[in-house]
Amino acid sequence: IGDGGGIWLLTFQNGTSIESNIVRDNFAGDHGGGVYVAGSLFGNPIDLDISNNAIFRNIAAAIPLTGDSGGGIWVETTKASIIRTTIVANEGRGPENSWGGGIAIARAGRPYVAYNIIAFSSKGGGIKCWLGTEPRIENNILWSNSGGETSGDCSSVLNLDGNIAVDPFLCSWETGNLKLAENSPALTHPSGTIGSTVEIGCPAVSIAVPSTWSSIKVRFLQGGNQ
Repeated sequence: IGDGGGIWLLTFQNGTSIESNIVRDNFAGDHGGGVYVAGSLFGNPIDLDISNNAIFRNIAAAIPLTGDSGGGIWVETTKASIIRTTIVANEGRGPENSWGGGIAIARAGRPYVAYNIIAFSSKGGGIKCWLGTEPRIENNILWSNSGGETSGDCSSVLNLDGNIAVDPFLCSWETGNLKLAENSPALTHPSGTIGSTVEIGCPAVSIAVPSTWSSIKVRFLQGGNQ
């Protein structure tokens, strides 16, 4: 009931790879509902790779109320590369709705967070950074994360360096189908494909165009002239 509901790693060595996994429906009583990774608080930040994973519907409860929880991924004192991973519908609990539902990054180190889909966190926001971490965050799609897309020390990264807020058009994320619709922006991002899979799993998702009073009048007049 502590840290790391799906994967728990405390290491002082460089070179670990957490790659090509499906991590879903796990629960951690504190940090890292899906994945928990930490280096030594008294050593140099460690290098490791977290890539090409699907991390879905994990919960971090943050029982000690320490400030962040990381429903999907929690990393501390690392230079982790978190890349090409799809992080969806995770929950980072806490007294505030900004504790890192998708990813929480803490303390020393400069993790590289890129080419990820981070979406639909039910609590905790998309990415939270705090306690002096200095991550490099670029080319991510963040969407509809309860509590905001970014918070803490990385609250300003949205709309910079290729980080965009746009619906990724997943086929059926509610049921765990995280494949991309044919018209997903994750397939056409200027930097390349985003997320853990580039497989098209369903036809294009229809896009509702909001009506304005002017467009309604035009449609009314066009109908009256027919």
